Amino acid sequence: MKQLQPLQVTTRVLGLTTLVTALVALGLVRAGAATAQSTKPKLDLEKAIGILELRIEMAENSLKFFKTPVNMEELISSLEEYLNNKCFGALHKKLEYEGQPTDPTCVGYMDRLLQLNPDNPAAICLRDGIAAPSCVSAYQNQRTSVYYPSSSDQSVRSLALKSGMSALEIDKLEKLTLVMKEVNSKYQSTEEDAEKLRLMDDALALYDQMLALACRITAVRFNPRSNSGGKDEDPELKTMREKLLKIPPKLREEYQERMMTEVENRFAAAKGNILEQARLKTLMEVIRNPSGDGTMTANTNERERLILPKCKEVITQALATFPQAPAPVCHQNGWFTPNCIQAIRLYRADLRQKRVQAEATAKASTSPGTFTPEAKPRDFHKF
Repeated sequence: MKQLQPLQVTTRVLGLTTLVTALVALGLVRAGAATAQSTKPKLDLEKAIGILELRIEMAENSLKFFKTPVNMEELISSLEEYLNNKCFGALHKKLEYEGQPTDPTCVGYMDRLLQLNPDNPAAICLRDGIAAPSCVSAYQNQRTSVYYPSSSDQSVRSLALKSGMSALEIDKLEKLTLVMKEVNSKYQSTEEDAEKLRLMDDALALYDQMLALACRITAVRFNPRSNSGGKDEDPELKTMREKLLKIPPKLREEYQERMMTEVENRFAAAKGNILEQARLKTLMEVIRNPSGDGTMTANTNERERLILPKCKEVITQALATFPQAPAPVCHQNGWFTPNCIQAIRLYRADLRQKRVQAEATAKASTSPGTFTPEAKPRDFHKF
């Protein structure tokens, strides 16, 4: 038995839509868990979605009049959150999603997000499916970093991230830390395997609650690519831009129409070639507006997911004690990422196997004349 990791952490309660995702994915009703709550408040999902739609509308208006990176990130963030929480169907129940949304609002927001950010992983996964190579590849380009609220870094625009945890959240996490220390002390002093497994159950439930608090606040930042690591502009895009800019604006429309027709035909012929279609979409944007005035995309930047220090700390400690648990992976990468879904899938498969083995052992032990060693209780919750 590995030793439980002692915690020294401080924390916030999950946002509405994130809380729904976590509860559905992990089934946070735990029999035998010392700190499990017996009831959960009824969550008004439609109200949350309505708020997201309002955020998108406001962000669109802000970007229309003030084309700044701040407004761009707010719109991308709002669109992503809507797609993740509304458009993936029963992803966290079935752990499957094959792509191609049919809801008109989801399709519209997905197309808008791809227009703003053609490499956007949320939009690509919604379009192609959670297990599609393009989806996996899109999230592989995202890195996770720790942001310190005391930092003077001006590139972070999330006010929630800059503020960090509230005093109430810190107090809640400190209380959970004290409970964890008690569980850890009991674990170290007991000699009974059954009791150790029960205490591991309690510890896992505590880690889930701590992660929900410490990792509630996240943000996505787009960083300019370095000269050494960034990509040069596509030669065709560069040539097309230069050619159109040489033509006086009043005479440019006829050439634009001709070029657009050609590229649209190429786009249709490239069906199934996701990377080529994304490149051609960018080429269409250049044709529409070669000078770039009024058009902003986040595609020339690197995507970075930011988490708070205590979030990273609890993730590290939870993985050290429960390397197979999906919650730390999901809080680190995001609840709608292929890594998270795969972690939940493997965890559930492992639990199913344990249940089958336990049932077989119990059945064999009741058969006359059959001797079977006593089965040990499972060491994980039923998710």
